[in-house]
Amino acid sequence: MPEHLLYLAKFDVAYDEEANFNRLYERDVVPELRKLSGVLRVGHYQTGSRRDPRHLAVYEIASPNVVGSREWWEAAKKTAWSDRLLPFVMNRDERVYARIGGNARLTYRTKYLLCVSIDIEATKEDLLNQLYDAEHIPLLLRLPGVANVVRYKAAQGNPRYLAIYELERPDIPASKEWAVASDTGRWKLEVKPYTYNRSFVVYEAIGENLPE
Repeated sequence: MPEHLLYLAKFDVAYDEEANFNRLYERDVVPELRKLSGVLRVGHYQTGSRRDPRHLAVYEIASPNVVGSREWWEAAKKTAWSDRLLPFVMNRDERVYARIGGNARLTYRTKYLLCVSIDIEATKEDLLNQLYDAEHIPLLLRLPGVANVVRYKAAQGNPRYLAIYELERPDIPASKEWAVASDTGRWKLEVKPYTYNRSFVVYEAIGENLPE
């Protein structure tokens, strides 16, 4: 079975068109792209944070060639994307990631995602990968409401490292318990000071992606 890749698209939508965008994206675009053989799963989220684009589209794909292929664009042309949605989309940031750690894949069983993106100084990169899986993730998975964690690395662009936490509540990352678990062990002193380009954003599921 091929390794699952992650294609993330972050973008903003014109404020007065957002409700219509969400309706058409969920009704027309997502179902059509789901039919493609290389598209394994699709999720659509949004955030109230002003640090990142408001919308997040998550596509699990079987190959990096799926996105932008002839079949991809032919599927998109069958929907409202090009004529009715794309003119209102801005601040796009698109990237493909490969899984490098944590659990095997996303479960899509929670309403919230926390996306943590970072870069790390080259001399500490091996240590980051070692401690993130051996120490950091196990500590955070013990917290009530933290359901799953998957780690990825971008094929290109920065930040290179991404961890996606599936959460049952949006307030968990701001809790005292999270802060204590996050700073326990070697992570706080040996890795954290050498990270940069940090991004820490909570997203909420939209439409069909809502858990049952």
